[in-house]
Amino acid sequence: MRTALSVVAFLFLAVFAPLLQKSPKFKVKVLVTAELNESGFIDPDNQKVFDSVKDIRTELEKNSLLELVQEPEGADIVFEVLDREAADAYCCVIKTRLSVGDYRSEAADKTTTSWRATAKLAALRVSNFAKQNYDRIMEQREKR
Repeated sequence: MRTALSVVAFLFLAVFAPLLQKSPKFKVKVLVTAELNESGFIDPDNQKVFDSVKDIRTELEKNSLLELVQEPEGADIVFEVLDREAADAYCCVIKTRLSVGDYRSEAADKTTTSWRATAKLAALRVSNFAKQNYDRIMEQREKR
């Protein structure tokens, strides 16, 4: 009898606990960007970086915790694509910088499959960061 009650309690929690979790009150605002070269023109090398920006934005749009913004003033997180390169014939690398207030973190996401898969990995890093640091990000927003 006690085992049956334990099983029922476990199943109840497994099914309903995710529904009872508090959903965030506000979305984390993210700007995904890349710098233009000094002239302001997009050259073929630069276009690859902007392709990755587009792929990362596409992935982040699927996340209900995040809201994409177009201006740095409205962003909680600024995620910059710094470079995109093929380390070898089978390795796609996207170099990025994530900034929140005074905090900065640079990383290089790598896959051996495709540029889109590498962008998905970079977007996952932003999503995880936002989820793990939600309260702190909201504190930073209040200070602005």
